Amino acid sequence: MKATIRDLFGIGPNYPIEVKEGNHPMVPKVKSYIFRPGAMSDLMAWFLASKEPLLITGPTGSGKSSLVEQVAARLGQPLYTVPCHGQADTVDLFGRYVVRNGSMQWADGPLLAGIKDPAGAWVLLEEYDTLPPGVFVSLNALLEGRRFILPETGELVDPAANGARIICTGNTTGVDDTGGEYAGVLRQNQATMGRFVVMEVGYASPPEEEEVLIKHFPMFPRERIKVMTRVATLVRERYITGDMPVVFCTRTLLRWVYLTEFFKKKEGIGGDDWTSPLHHALDRAVGFKYNPTVREALHEIVQRVCGA
Repeated sequence: MKATIRDLFGIGPNYPIEVKEGNHPMVPKVKSYIFRPGAMSDLMAWFLASKEPLLITGPTGSGKSSLVEQVAARLGQPLYTVPCHGQADTVDLFGRYVVRNGSMQWADGPLLAGIKDPAGAWVLLEEYDTLPPGVFVSLNALLEGRRFILPETGELVDPAANGARIICTGNTTGVDDTGGEYAGVLRQNQATMGRFVVMEVGYASPPEEEEVLIKHFPMFPRERIKVMTRVATLVRERYITGDMPVVFCTRTLLRWVYLTEFFKKKEGIGGDDWTSPLHHALDRAVGFKYNPTVREALHEIVQRVCGA
């Protein structure tokens, strides 16, 4: 089925694009989502013009994985998600022998299952930069689309046979996390990293973030949304300059709005003054993750922005 980029995502050109039909179980569900022009431009350029794997990098909670998920959902694109971690081995990606009906049988791992899906799947490796470098290097043939033999079974696997695409998301581009912000991140082999098209997803701009909050909480007063978005922006600015260790992502902002709405109805917290539930919710959304001095600094920013 044909549709245009603008019809599918609400932004972009009236460029025709193919949408897969059917009821494939690995196609994500469509959710309410606001697509940002810059990120969508990069992702569509990769999808339409490149055959190489894609690396999406950016700060935590900036929407890297959700962008891939919701684009796939609207394209009818099967998506296999592979959560990565520092103890992962090749068997966690490709598969292993398991006992079935009293005998040892091979079971494909999520990576191999996605590659072999005849529907032509996307395979998303989340937090790829936590993988041991040796494990990630073992994917070189796959990343290049070259055929390889699975040692455990002798099966010849052709990554290009079904049109599978590889996407990796992470907080770094495979270089050490020099700022020490992301525990478990490992420096990756730069020859492997050279096989990727790279795009970056940052935090949404204040107007974009306000639009996200309004879409999620249409009954929440817009002037309050502007206040809370302003707080998040100021905290990020202080984080970038090294003056505050708080990571205030869009996910945290959504949680803060939800909790503020919830606590305004609680006896002893809510009432005519919305700033009491605002401060109360702030600690539960993010503040209690940090020491009392940092929490106090957070509340001072809120007081400065909203005057209470």
